[in-house]
Parts: sequence; structure tokens; C-alpha cells
Amino acid sequence: MACATPPSRHHRDRHRLCAADLRRRRHESVFNLPGIGRLTVDAVLARDYPVIQAMILLTSLIYVTVNLLIDVAYTLLDPRIRY
Repeated sequence: MACATPPSRHHRDRHRLCAADLRRRRHESVFNLPGIGRLTVDAVLARDYPVIQAMILLTSLIYVTVNLLIDVAYTLLDPRIRY
């Protein structure tokens, strides 16, 4: 399994990026499908700014939506809570 680092990098940097690459592969290999985390890390390593911006926007929208749904669920489940 080769790491996604260019050969001209210093050995320490290559080892650190290789370890990060292995951790990422371990976490996203549950269903053997590449995930959002892998896409984001690959975009950062490739300096693909539009993809990085899209991933930050997507993550923030998911975060806000989940928080809104939880707040609505609280008001439906507990009648003492009013906004």
C-alpha cells in the first residue's frame, strides 16, 4: 500500500502523511466506498480549493439541519419547552 506523498518530501513528512493516509483508509473501509473524509483530505493534499469550499459548506449545512431537527423534536416531545 503506497502513500499519496511525492518522493521529494522529507522522510518525517512522508511518514506522517503516510500514517494519516492509513488511518483514513481504515476508517472509511467499512463498506469499501470512498467517503466525504477521503474526498476532503485528497482535496487538501491536492490544494483543490473549490472542493474544499464545497465540503465545508456541505458539512456546515448538515450540522445546521441536524441541530434544527433536534430542536423541533424537543418541542414535539416535551410540551414544557417553548421557543
